[in-house]
Amino acid sequence: MAAAVAAACLAGCSASTPADTVGGSVPDATSAASTAAPSTPLEVCSAILDDRDAATFTAGRDAATDVVLATIGSDTPPTSADRAEWHARLISARTELSVERDRLEQADTGQPAWAAIIAGFDATIDVLAARAAAVEAPGDPMPDALGIGEPYGFDAAPGELDPSYAGRDCEMLLSYPGPDAAARDFQVAAARTCTAIVERRASTDYAANVAQNLEIVAGLIGGETPEPTAAHLDAVRGLHDEWEQTLADLESVPTAHVPDAAAWEATLALPRQRTEMFADRAAALESGDAAAIEAAYDRERMRSTPGWEGWETVGLAGRDCRSIEA
Repeated sequence: MAAAVAAACLAGCSASTPADTVGGSVPDATSAASTAAPSTPLEVCSAILDDRDAATFTAGRDAATDVVLATIGSDTPPTSADRAEWHARLISARTELSVERDRLEQADTGQPAWAAIIAGFDATIDVLAARAAAVEAPGDPMPDALGIGEPYGFDAAPGELDPSYAGRDCEMLLSYPGPDAAARDFQVAAARTCTAIVERRASTDYAANVAQNLEIVAGLIGGETPEPTAAHLDAVRGLHDEWEQTLADLESVPTAHVPDAAAWEATLALPRQRTEMFADRAAALESGDAAAIEAAYDRERMRSTPGWEGWETVGLAGRDCRSIEA
């Protein structure tokens, strides 16, 4: 049975298990709802990532590495120009992270996961400050810049301490550099849309519907004649409605500043296929015809279906988009 369920994921599921059916529309990046002050810890994390300056974050992270590499991998001392550039980048990144850290502290939940997030920021800020001081001081800068920890990471992943953070923006606070300057409007709107989809699925019957659908798939894999129940039909209809809403949500994202239109179109291929597939399955189950059901659940057809093809290319692999079940 376990092997059958694993193989069943070829027929319309993914490895993760959020929940859902249909929900409402998703606010765009300029609506009053989307610009309201964040009211939950997850919203605070998302707002920080939306607002982050990618150039400053990336420059600081690179400088933190460059300083170490200059010490352990080069026989040539860094020039005064190198030191000045590293110092400026490290201080700018530290300043931005300090502002973000204050936003996190204001939203302190008192939970271990939130404490781990703040501790990760504190450690990163301390490392950046120490390396900035080291490159500013005369003489060999590196003894003081080494042995003081590694920046940009959490000792304990927030999702391990609180499952509600798993796969969400809070886990990416020290990884995701921020929206690309030229694509910010698209990436923020798309990320908020993904968040709405993930949260809708987590608050409704998506996981239960997936499980009902897999019962049929597992039976077919095991050579059983399908005997769908009303619960199976309701579940598959619910999956159709959710994927139809997911497609509508993603299609509503303004694309004037999408960094790669072809990649975004490739991403939309999955919800389009899922919407059509679950419509076919619902019709087959409603008919009660065994041959029609087997055709609607054909595994060869599923092996050629798309996945989430374009999140990384359009700059969304570090956001909640990565947690929408395929």
